[in-house]
Amino acid sequence: MKLGVNHKTGHNWSLVSLASENSPAPAGPFRLEWEPREGELIMRQRHGQVVWKSGKLSLRNNKRFFENIPRKSQLIYNYTLVSTKDDDYFSFTTPQIKKPTNWKLFESGQLVGSVGEDIARADQCYGYNNDGGCQKWKIPSCRHPGYVFNFLQGFPPQYGENGRRDELNTSYGIGDFQAICWNNCSCIGFMSLFNDGTGCAYFSGKSLEGVPLNNNDGIKFYTLVKKPQHGGTKKKIWISVVVATALLTICSSILYLAMNKRRHVLEEKRRKKMKTGIQDSTAFDESSGIEDFEDDLNNRHDFKVFSYASIMEATCNFSSENKLGQGGFGPVYKAWELWNKGESLKLMDPSLNDTFVFDEVKRCIHVGLLCVEHHAKDRPDMLDIISIITNKSAVVAMPRGPAFYVGRQTFERKMSSKSVEFNIDSTKEISTSTEVEAR
Repeated sequence: MKLGVNHKTGHNWSLVSLASENSPAPAGPFRLEWEPREGELIMRQRHGQVVWKSGKLSLRNNKRFFENIPRKSQLIYNYTLVSTKDDDYFSFTTPQIKKPTNWKLFESGQLVGSVGEDIARADQCYGYNNDGGCQKWKIPSCRHPGYVFNFLQGFPPQYGENGRRDELNTSYGIGDFQAICWNNCSCIGFMSLFNDGTGCAYFSGKSLEGVPLNNNDGIKFYTLVKKPQHGGTKKKIWISVVVATALLTICSSILYLAMNKRRHVLEEKRRKKMKTGIQDSTAFDESSGIEDFEDDLNNRHDFKVFSYASIMEATCNFSSENKLGQGGFGPVYKAWELWNKGESLKLMDPSLNDTFVFDEVKRCIHVGLLCVEHHAKDRPDMLDIISIITNKSAVVAMPRGPAFYVGRQTFERKMSSKSVEFNIDSTKEISTSTEVEAR
């Protein structure tokens, strides 16, 4: 079977419910159709109102599922959609099941598969809800969200204030009766008149919710009641979520305050330690005459000398937050040694793998070594650098050697002449070249 339309003949293939399960009437209150423009299944009531939609097909785990049909009810189906100039239709197969399978549409609006699984529950669509594919439509002002028809086994008590009206139309079934009663504000319930489920008796007056029914097996009486609220569980879930969120926020705030306080304490300790170190270092500098030595070196040589105390103060006691990098001479020295060994490629980040061109990398390293030559005149300016990098045929001078730490011997000789006995190393005095040239 297929659901769809033949554009040549105008014929519409659809699945129509019976008026009731035991009625020979061919046309019932619900019709299942394929809507090719939207690409989804729809269910209409007798008067044309769309009450349910399957939603569009979506791909999940290499299998297509309708959005509003329970996923477990679709696992056995493979859907086929055909769209040509002559036909637009939908069909399904069940490769995992050898026996024929089908869908059955009941007079209540319930659509089930051949193995009993729910495909659609249009009988639970009242116009105010959109769960399970139900569609919203305009409902009477007297009908409020939460009210549903519930059937009970038995016969309603004969209260004088409850009026009764009989409908003898045998082409109408439960789905029709429910729609008629729902749109009639005075209707509080209904039941079938005949054994085949057709015909209807409507009751009006006060609500029969909670009123005991007289036992009478085989008769179903439908009464309008407020839907049992299972929102308690949802409410508890929401309360739990709110409480958990509040606790998480409080804990996060406490943790943040604790960490912030700890950070301030550590900073205070570091400031005190730095202050003590500066004072000690300053005293040491004064006692050793280092300030005079700094002035002498700055005036006579091409490098600048900074005291340990001034560097400690400038870097907040060598705080990691003020660290700009791993220094300059260490990496340059490593590059120079690898260059001499012909192993420049070891300078590359391993994560780059084979995504680089070796000649280009080698040329960049070559230029980098030229830029740290000992003498400024041997270093290329920016125009030379651009030319070397962009012009592969450019002749490039070979690097002679990087500008390593210089002036140490002069520094030691000067200290020796002043008869100051203290150990000189890179952590006590820092020397940097001050020979400035635009590059």
